Amino acid sequence: MAATHILTIAQQTFTEARRNRVFYSIFLFALVVVMSSYLFTEVTITTMDRVLKDTGMAAINVFAIALVIFTGIGVINREIDRKSIFPVIAKPIGRHEYILGKYLGLLGIIVATCGAMFVCLLLVMLAYRTPIHPATFAGVYGVFLEVAVLGALAILCSSFTNSFVSAFICVAVFVSGHLSGELQFFANKSDSAMIRSIGNAIYYFVPNLERFNFKYNVTYDVSVGAEQLLEVGLFALLFVAAFLVASVTIFSRRDFK
Repeated sequence: MAATHILTIAQQTFTEARRNRVFYSIFLFALVVVMSSYLFTEVTITTMDRVLKDTGMAAINVFAIALVIFTGIGVINREIDRKSIFPVIAKPIGRHEYILGKYLGLLGIIVATCGAMFVCLLLVMLAYRTPIHPATFAGVYGVFLEVAVLGALAILCSSFTNSFVSAFICVAVFVSGHLSGELQFFANKSDSAMIRSIGNAIYYFVPNLERFNFKYNVTYDVSVGAEQLLEVGLFALLFVAAFLVASVTIFSRRDFK
């Protein structure tokens, strides 16, 4: 019964996100960028393949992140603002089922979007006879893991604050997550104990999103080992689980009277 509730909410979330104008705007613009990424290869003939793969993967990454943040921060807040959440929570549906259903629906729209953009990139690569190395699939795998983590964070933020603050937190985590190693390095060189503590806190408590970055491997056809792919997958799963548990805990205590 719980699985039915979760899947129903997931399907509803997927449908609502698909109807969102922001989703179509970002998705269509991303497809245009991916499909026209070969234009950047005119910069130099000798590195045409590399430029094509690099710009294509960058486009998928940027627009997938934009989509998950702008969609994820509103999946709960939108229903609260419209008062449509009251009939849902009045039904015999656990709030943990509601959170999981929302996240799965968001994850579904992410998979569909990333998949469509990746297929378009592969078609462009085939059209221009660019070799498709296995690292290309590792690249989109890394993008998916990153947006899966950010999606769980967006659900968490949406469970206790408004959309503006949620977007700010998600963007801050995205930036600090990619710079956590550098921030810790420079913080440890500081004479201030407080700065060193802040740098170490960011490094250990903010997900290191650079671990999902396989763009170098994609651009230069460098294979990624199965152990590394499994390791980053478990790393992403750990943070997704932590964010969702926190979401359920906070959302269960909210009073919607």
